[in-house]
Amino acid sequence: NSFFNQSRDNHTAPPAGRDLNLRVEVSLEDIYFSREKKVKYSRRKKCFSCNGTGGEWNRCGHCKGSGRLQMVTGNSFFRNIQTTVCPSCNGKGKTPIHLCNPCIGEGVQTQDQVFKFKLPKDIRPGQRMTYPGFGDESPQGNQGNLFVEIKLNDNSLFTVEGKDLIYRATITSIDLLLGTEITIPHFDGAAKITIPALGDINQTYMLRGKGMKEIGEWNGNLLVKLKIVNPKKLTQE
Repeated sequence: NSFFNQSRDNHTAPPAGRDLNLRVEVSLEDIYFSREKKVKYSRRKKCFSCNGTGGEWNRCGHCKGSGRLQMVTGNSFFRNIQTTVCPSCNGKGKTPIHLCNPCIGEGVQTQDQVFKFKLPKDIRPGQRMTYPGFGDESPQGNQGNLFVEIKLNDNSLFTVEGKDLIYRATITSIDLLLGTEITIPHFDGAAKITIPALGDINQTYMLRGKGMKEIGEWNGNLLVKLKIVNPKKLTQE
């Protein structure tokens, strides 16, 4: 464009608001039952006192309202155009006459936001959900996104592998030899599994469909792994 002395209009879209990131701690039960969570965070919203204008302004005479200055070097055939931020208005293209008191000329204010959302049944730790329009607002009213990352609290009963629940049951060597029944405190109520006589300590026992829930797919399984804890003393029985 510089070589052929051509120009084109640069129509830039109004800047969008900044995206915000939150990390929410949840329990396995919260995910399993798809519970509703509530978080409180701070976001910047358009100032209603000045409607986002920041106050009264004059057009910057240095940059003619563009907020940018161009320096042209070279000759009539080859030119180098360098664009810099206008130092007089700091790139705003305007200078203040009277600044809005609540927002001090920024056009936005920081406010507390209470946000409620429901955990999807198939959400997994480390994943995040996107909520458009709940991030920061620009002075023009354009809103950014809110990203909510899920952090799983430690659970004393279960661990998660994919969509399977892992339960580690402790039994004695006698129970492993003679067989026993193990009761598992599951979210939907107590679940029972039978360990046959002469069982294998390295075998994983499974209850189908008792793992984490999936949308549009089969639910995960409950996997029971055994650990021997010998009694401290033996009775005649």
